[in-house]
Amino acid sequence: MPLNNNPKVSVITACLNSQKHIERAIKSLQAQTYDNIEHIIIDGRSTDDTLKILDKYKDRIACLVSEPDKGIYDAMNKGVKHSTGDILYFFNTDDRLYDKDVIKDVVDFFSRKETDFVYGDVINSYPDNSAPSVGRYPRIITKRHFLRNTIGHPATFFRKACFETAGLYDIRYKIASDYEWYLRGLYKYHLRSAHIDRIISVFECSGVSMTHSNFARIEEENVIVKKLYFKPTEIIIGKFVNFFLYLDFIRIAARLILGKRLYKFASGFNKRAVING
Repeated sequence: MPLNNNPKVSVITACLNSQKHIERAIKSLQAQTYDNIEHIIIDGRSTDDTLKILDKYKDRIACLVSEPDKGIYDAMNKGVKHSTGDILYFFNTDDRLYDKDVIKDVVDFFSRKETDFVYGDVINSYPDNSAPSVGRYPRIITKRHFLRNTIGHPATFFRKACFETAGLYDIRYKIASDYEWYLRGLYKYHLRSAHIDRIISVFECSGVSMTHSNFARIEEENVIVKKLYFKPTEIIIGKFVNFFLYLDFIRIAARLILGKRLYKFASGFNKRAVING
């Protein structure tokens, strides 16, 4: 269905003890030039100063719920249920929108494109102050892509109807639920995706999905999800194709020739980017 001329965008923020970054996130959203936005915040009953900070902006927050939840995806599902917008965006407290025209440009893109959800690119910002990198996603997403990657959740805007069609996030997965949702939406319910050629957000690589101690849990959940949506032959063939398509064999050879430290230094030149704002 076509969107209205001025569709409402519901921005959903799930938070818990987020006093360090929550104000920056709110200011990033308030700087947007698009004006038909409702901000929904689902707080997991924070015990720090998060709620005090949110009280300063209560006139700009359409809905604030503070209660215990079963994890971030449970909080996000609550946000979907409370939302009244045509388009949904999940906005992490430690991330920020890349520039003031992000939402305006995405809404314009939706109006010109027959699609169910739109994904762009991100800037990856690292806690060790190393050079940020641009996280770019393919213009056309194939199923094979999900064998080694996903779509940037902080770079995706959804029609609300996506969640009415494909359902909410599966809270059994504590880290990989958005990965499972993309596969379910695209390959079970045949939702349409489209890539917008612009950076959407600055993604802080410090959340649960980027923490080294969680890598084993991530791999475990990814294996379970892949078994749901891939046949064994698809996994074998897909990984073989990806090995050559993504030039993994060249990187392996370069690492053997240059050594670990020199290879890491050389790779850094390909990742440098400038964060806007």
